[in-house]
Amino acid sequence: MSDLPPLLRAHLDLINDVREIQGPEAHPRILEWFAHTTLDTDSDETANCSAAMCAWHEESGIVSPRSAAARSWATWGIEVHGWQNVRPGDVMVEWRGHPDSWKGHVSMICDWPVHSMTQTCIGANQRERGFDRVCIKERLTDKVLSYRRAAG
Repeated sequence: MSDLPPLLRAHLDLINDVREIQGPEAHPRILEWFAHTTLDTDSDETANCSAAMCAWHEESGIVSPRSAAARSWATWGIEVHGWQNVRPGDVMVEWRGHPDSWKGHVSMICDWPVHSMTQTCIGANQRERGFDRVCIKERLTDKVLSYRRAAG
């Protein structure tokens, strides 16, 4: 675990601890993430994967896209060409619904790649055990738009 980048290590304690609360109540940590974006919301059920990534990067001193749109990460930082060149702490941007839609998902790679079919990623708003939560998941790479790395 000590070989993981500080950005990644700093947020591992959120795994399975931060999840959406169904109904009018909202998880305060998720609402805090949106302060790092331009989206004003009072619901933790608003798609929050990008807000989490923005908060995690900003809290670590790395400038984020400051957008609640997952696909905003597809032009952030430096592009990493090829799955075999990604490393822990890099960002994986995926399309949702259709490759040309505005919908997407963003998560952070947390293991060295072992093959091209999946990446082990930590992210928010990932469905697990019936809830959208912060968790580590094997994500299929067939919907990857871009791999990104923080500039500098």
